[in-house]
Formats: sequence, structure tokens, C-alpha cells
Amino acid sequence: MTSDYLKHVRSLEKLHGLIERDQASGIREAVERVVEDVQAVAAKISADSEKMIAQVLAKSQAAEGTLKAEASDAAAKINDQAAKAAAKVLKDVHTREDVKKAVVAAGKIIKNAGKATADINQRADKAIASISLKADQGAANVKRVAHKAAAHLAKAGDAAVKKLAAVGKDAAKGFPATRDGKDEDAEAFKEARAAARIIKTLAQAAEAVNRAAEEAGTQLQKATDEALASVQRASREATVQVENAIIQANEKILDATHEAVLELVGEEELEHFDLGPLKKKWGNRA
Repeated sequence: MTSDYLKHVRSLEKLHGLIERDQASGIREAVERVVEDVQAVAAKISADSEKMIAQVLAKSQAAEGTLKAEASDAAAKINDQAAKAAAKVLKDVHTREDVKKAVVAAGKIIKNAGKATADINQRADKAIASISLKADQGAANVKRVAHKAAAHLAKAGDAAVKKLAAVGKDAAKGFPATRDGKDEDAEAFKEARAAARIIKTLAQAAEAVNRAAEEAGTQLQKATDEALASVQRASREATVQVENAIIQANEKILDATHEAVLELVGEEELEHFDLGPLKKKWGNRA
């Protein structure tokens, strides 16, 4: 997820020698390293957050697609069975007087099937919207965490740069412009000690930025896991809602068909009108 910042301090010994030779150049390189690392990880945080958001949205879209397909399939089967039931009502008419009644009964079956399927689609849309909402909220939270992490990282980087600059300025006193008339061993010791303070500060700065980066990775993953879990819960709830809507729609259309046929043939003749296949199909959600 994140970079190991300490590995970017490629060679403290080499940097130590550079600082001893040219303090200003050494400090400048140390600062450049920290700035480069902060920029690199900031870019990675942004890229990773985009991938995580895409993961959350993809899970949502997959769940939404499954529900849409289930609702559409159920609606198609209800309409198909309603059409067959209506056709059977018209086919089983035995007298001219019954034709009008049969047309009315068939019309009621088709009309109620339309209402039932419309209810399925409406409730499916509502359920799907709940999944989409959770996904959008989760994605927004991941984005918020990413922005917060990037700001924290930038703050850590700025603090590191300022500390390096301050230490470099203080250490400059240990680097004389000339050694003329001075104890070179003593001056060398002062220079080494000053350079060591800079190296130590660089290591601390790198570690501070590294901790900020690792924390960013942890927070991003946590936000993503929470978003995925939220979408999963919403998906389960939505699935139950759609399945209940399908069951209820099948029950309604079966009852409506029963009533339509009852009005047509009467209680005495109802047993001769075989609703068995419809009960079997619609009772099992078609």
C-alpha cells in the first residue's frame, strides 16, 4: 500500500560525506528527498483511493444488476402466465352470452397482472436505490479519508522540511569557511557531529512521513471495508424486499384470477376450471 520511506534514504554514509564537503548541497538534497517521497505517496494515496472507490461501486452495480434481472424475470413470467390464463378464460366460453363476461374476466386478469408487475418493478427500484445510496455514501467516505490522509501526509512533509532547514541552519556553524590557523581534527569533529545531527533529523523526518503514509493506508482500507460491508448489508436487505414483492405479486394475481373466473363460471363450475397449473407456477413465484 505505502512506501517504506527509510529506504529512500539511499545511503546515509554517502549523504554524510556530501554534507561534510558541501553543507548547503547536502541539506538541499535531504529536503528534496523528503519532498519527492511525500509527492510520490500522495499520488499513490490518490490512485489507491480511486481503485477502492471503483471496487465499492462495482460491488454495488453487480448487486443492482442481479436484482434488476430477478425483478424483470419475475414480471415477465407473471405477464406470460396472465396472458395464458386470460386465453384459457376466452377459450372455455361455451355460450354467446358468456363471451362478454369472459372478455371482462380476461381483461381483469391482464389488468391485475400489470398492477402486480408494476409493484414488483417499483419496489425493486426502491431496493436498488438503497444499495446505490450506501455505495455512494461509502465511496464519499473513502474519498474523504483519502483527502484527510493526503493533508496529514503533506503536514508531516512540511514539518520534516522545516525541521531539516532549521537543523541545517544551526549546523552551518559547525562548517567553517576555512581551516586556516585552526585545529583540523577539532574542526573535523565539529563537522562530523553537525553532519550527524542532519542525518539523524533526516532519518526522523523520513520516519514521520513513513508513519503518516502507513496510517493513510490503514485508514483507507478500513473505510473501504466498511463501505463494502454496508453495500453487502443493503444488498441482502434489498434482495429480501424484492423477493417478498415477487411473492406478494404472485399471490395477488392468483387471487385476482380466481375472482375473475369465479365471476365468470360461478362457484358451482369453478372446480371445472383448472387453476392448478397457475397455483403451482404463481405459488412458487413463477
